[in-house]
Amino acid sequence: MALDYRKIILRNAHIIDPSTNTDRVGDLYIKDEYICGEEFPADDETREINLTGYTVTPGLIDFHIHMNFGGSDVGIAPDLMLLPNGITSAVDAGSAGVSNYECFSRYVLNPSLITGKSLLYASNTGQTTEAYAENIDAEYMDEERMKKAFRQFPELIGLKIRMGKKFSMSLDPLKRLIEIANDIGCFISVHMIDLPCDYEDIVPLLRPGDILVHPFQFRGKTILDEKGMIRPCIWEAKERGVLFDLACARYNHSLDIVKKAAAQKFYPDFVTSDTGRNSFYERPSFALPYVMSFMIAAGMPLNDVIRSCTTVAAHKMGIGNMRGTLKPGAFADVMVAKFISGHFRFEDKLSNSCDGDLLISPKMTIKDGRILYQSIEI
Repeated sequence: MALDYRKIILRNAHIIDPSTNTDRVGDLYIKDEYICGEEFPADDETREINLTGYTVTPGLIDFHIHMNFGGSDVGIAPDLMLLPNGITSAVDAGSAGVSNYECFSRYVLNPSLITGKSLLYASNTGQTTEAYAENIDAEYMDEERMKKAFRQFPELIGLKIRMGKKFSMSLDPLKRLIEIANDIGCFISVHMIDLPCDYEDIVPLLRPGDILVHPFQFRGKTILDEKGMIRPCIWEAKERGVLFDLACARYNHSLDIVKKAAAQKFYPDFVTSDTGRNSFYERPSFALPYVMSFMIAAGMPLNDVIRSCTTVAAHKMGIGNMRGTLKPGAFADVMVAKFISGHFRFEDKLSNSCDGDLLISPKMTIKDGRILYQSIEI
């Protein structure tokens, strides 16, 4: 018998795949590293797993996480932390800049078993420390080295900058980064917390495909107006193609704002954890499946939550044809989870709460057709 099964049959699972509008109970066939569209009989090279009572989705994608392990205050070890949580792909949200990106790419990101992409930070040193803010002065942005990094490292997909009173009282750094992004031909991801201006001043600068990070933050002005309604500039941005990244982290979301937004059917395009070494396995973020659970409790439809962590994220990463999906021929990246029914109370750091009846608990992770994590109960 082969030591590493070439074929896997997941039997009697509840299969949810938004990319193919699949929501059924049945079997999923995996052959070599791919999803197989045809049934095949079990033989000595096949592992059959009865998943009655379990849910199968595409492997999760955390589009905003910090993975510069050993290179920043908050970097996690990707495989150790992500695979047990059903996460098979992830995007590092600008942990490194041009001065230290090569080290991050060579020694952390590329050796990992997960599929990793990354944003390049506007500051040369990236988000290295929590002790003080990085320098995002437009004068020090090194456009030529940024362009070289995008030529040298194919996993780079965008640029990142943090905007807020802690970082700059001017919009000049953002305007300069947009100029650089236009030259490179990439999107930008913009952390917006405790802004030195109104959303009406900064959001119109974003282009279609750019990402507004932390839309449910609570410091200073928020995306809600004085009447608790989503600001018109936010709706306008969404309509013209600006994307929104939950990135809840420890202190970067208010469940009260999340619930008010969901009641208006305003949902993030990416449900993400923004976890790092100082927040992984710590509530209120814990890990991506926990974040997914509280977003469902707050009012975002389950299929939309799963879609945001699979199909939508995969396409933005440029891997949508082969990952984030269970369609035949795609790489076999799969999460098996127990969708636990009960009464669950989720809280943020402000003591806001919401009650839900579903908790997503990962039990198995398959990456490129190989079982890389499995709970003993399966």
